[in-house]
Amino acid sequence: MITNPLQQRINAGDREAFKAVYSEYGRGVFLAAIKALGSESDARAVVKQTFLNLHRELLNAADDVDIPVLIRELTDHELLLMKIVQQHGSLDEEMQETEDLVSSNEPAPEQSSARSAFEDEAAQAKTAELPPLERTLAYMQADGALPRERSQQKPAVRKHGHHGGFGKFLLLLLLLVLLWALAGVLMDIHLIPAYDLGYRWFNQTVYPLFSLFS
Repeated sequence: MITNPLQQRINAGDREAFKAVYSEYGRGVFLAAIKALGSESDARAVVKQTFLNLHRELLNAADDVDIPVLIRELTDHELLLMKIVQQHGSLDEEMQETEDLVSSNEPAPEQSSARSAFEDEAAQAKTAELPPLERTLAYMQADGALPRERSQQKPAVRKHGHHGGFGKFLLLLLLLVLLWALAGVLMDIHLIPAYDLGYRWFNQTVYPLFSLFS
């Protein structure tokens, strides 16, 4: 139950009562916001949103509310949100500045040539530290007298002819014939159920041909 007369008036929709609260605490919220944010426009936005939330809370309240404490809590919440917004904006600006800097810092031809000369000198100094035989090979390779390292050469692609595929086909065919014959033997000794997998046709057509050679 609301017993505070000022809160009762605000809860009843009295604008003058809420203006009295704003007049008493509004400047303090503004000073705290501008001290924390360093921006007058952001501080005004914090004050506006803080008192809008305060008005909503007081209209919906069913019991007494400590108005100064509620104002401080709402202000801290809005300050936190505004700082997040400021940081996000500064990150976007930094990313844009970085992209502009990278796009504008393309190396000039003089810089590229100087860098290439420096890399060549470093490579020559490194080559000079090698043993005599390796140093000679390195110089010959640099002059084009020797081919690049084998690791840099493309491996030869080994092409398989048709013989390999035909041999695999014959092996698969032989395996199927062996499995077919094994199944017939297992059926004859009643280890598996009997099915006609072409055995009758083989006995009547193919098997008699073997007798011609006997």
